[in-house]
Amino acid sequence: MSAPVAALAALAALAALNPAPRQEGEDIMSVRMAQAAEAIAELLKAPANFPAAIRLSDALSRGSLFQWFFRRMLEGLTPAEVAHLKELTSQPVDVAALREMPAGSFGYHYARFVAHNALDLDAYTAAFPPFDEAMGAQWALRRFAKVHDMHHFLLGFPVDFQGEMGLQAFNLRNFREPHAFLSLPMLPLVVARYGQGPRTAREVERGWAIAGQIPNLFQAPLEEMFALDLEVVVARLGIPARPPTPWDEGDARE
Repeated sequence: MSAPVAALAALAALAALNPAPRQEGEDIMSVRMAQAAEAIAELLKAPANFPAAIRLSDALSRGSLFQWFFRRMLEGLTPAEVAHLKELTSQPVDVAALREMPAGSFGYHYARFVAHNALDLDAYTAAFPPFDEAMGAQWALRRFAKVHDMHHFLLGFPVDFQGEMGLQAFNLRNFREPHAFLSLPMLPLVVARYGQGPRTAREVERGWAIAGQIPNLFQAPLEEMFALDLEVVVARLGIPARPPTPWDEGDARE
């Protein structure tokens, strides 16, 4: 077993630990670990297997280690701020409404980004419907799923594998997101399977560097900023200059 694979397996086994009681004779922890092991096996064969990635997240997210990470991601917020962020998380993103916002606004540009990349904001539950239950049990997981593509957009990371690895590096350093601890050991496999090693390295390096320059992005109430000018939002969040992207110019209302 290679070092990256061994690290991934060890992290997944640890993350699945949860002192859950037996229910109707079924050992919940064993079921989750079996689900995680099956998902990891599929991901090692095909890192692009998104449903397998969601099944892995579903298996691990309610474990005690992931719950500890989720609490750490919210450190420094007051109880009122946590409650407010939870309320924002419960509000769905209306992409059609965002497209009608003033050109130049964060919301308008994010809607362009979603359309340009043909993103499905319900992709997580579409890939594995039981994942909605996991997000219901842990609202920080739902928030991570909700803002993940917003982070791609705001930080200028493409939604391909190279950009994803860059964002994972950012997540690991900026707010210690637990999925990043599982994703980054896959980096050698991603490069071996999909190539573009130098570009992947640049994205990871950029993600790590940006993460050390700005406050915890997970805690930012991004939904409240949709109506603001994109440049104002980027400046307010402390994000350094973003690389130019196809959805930053023009009007998508035609």
